Amino acid sequence: MKSIIIDAERLIGYPGSEYKFSMSINLDPVLIGGQKVNFLPSSILKGCIRNVGNGILLQARLNFSVTLVCSRCLEKFSRSLNSNIDQLYVFPEKQEGAFEEQLYLTNNQIEISGAITESAILEIPFNPICQDNCAGLCPICGKNKNLYPHNCEVKTVDSRMKILERYFK
Repeated sequence: MKSIIIDAERLIGYPGSEYKFSMSINLDPVLIGGQKVNFLPSSILKGCIRNVGNGILLQARLNFSVTLVCSRCLEKFSRSLNSNIDQLYVFPEKQEGAFEEQLYLTNNQIEISGAITESAILEIPFNPICQDNCAGLCPICGKNKNLYPHNCEVKTVDSRMKILERYFK
């Protein structure tokens, strides 16, 4: 994703002032748990930036869709998700006692693409499931039990009783 920069100059020196925005953005694919997650085009970001005295507070809501692979049946599916972004960008002159993780305004601008990507990643399920009642794959034949009805018989024998199995054949 290219850098997304919001100019905060109109808010500098006016505590309590705010600027509302809405934009369509495209997020780049990410790797989560070794799996590539693709974002569908045209995610919507709506929010505002507000001068809170010691910096600029970004508060926004991201609406996006992703293509995932079901962890039960291994089929691809799409899901719409939402995430909230709350990030403070501290004024450079307010750096006393600052933490290493703090973000700062640069030339009266805030770069928000990192906050957007981070909030989107946190909303993506680690073990996605296509539907609550997904039956998954058959442990015997490997077919998707949602698509192919079949009668594979699963025998479960307690390993301690395995030796007695030959007497019941």
